Amino acid sequence: MQGGGVPFTRQTQYWERLWLPITSKHMARGVIEAGERFGQKIYERLRQEIKAAPVVQLDETPFQVLDLDQSHGYFWSACSTEEFSPCQVSYFHYSPSRSGKVITEILGDDFSGGIMCDGFSGYSDNRLPEAYWETCLVHINCQFKRLLDPKITRFQGQSISHRKTVEIFISK
Repeated sequence: MQGGGVPFTRQTQYWERLWLPITSKHMARGVIEAGERFGQKIYERLRQEIKAAPVVQLDETPFQVLDLDQSHGYFWSACSTEEFSPCQVSYFHYSPSRSGKVITEILGDDFSGGIMCDGFSGYSDNRLPEAYWETCLVHINCQFKRLLDPKITRFQGQSISHRKTVEIFISK
């Protein structure tokens, strides 16, 4: 039986019908072990490419995990850029933490390139003093919208520059 695209829970039912009981947890463990054994060199090579990139786009997203000690973790994504790198690389890293120390786990302590990120406080000059920090335009736009929110600001509509900024950054 090929396992491509068939959930482990369904595969367990198939194997039980053949009198070969195996749990989905055992199958998942086998996939993880195979990935660790055969994929580790590729994974490290991708990480080295990311560390060598002059500009890296970095982001993290929460992820629910089925671990007894923890209910969620984070997938971190690091990508080189088409504009600054000869080859585009995407590197994914799992961590139970959203802490800024994960950034140095991915990029190393001596990364000196540009890091394009969303401005999360974990992205800190203290961890990578040689790096320079950039913010993508989407996140800058969100900050402008927040700044120009009449519920937050007290000066709504009081100047031409404010009205023009609203026209540019607030789509209706």
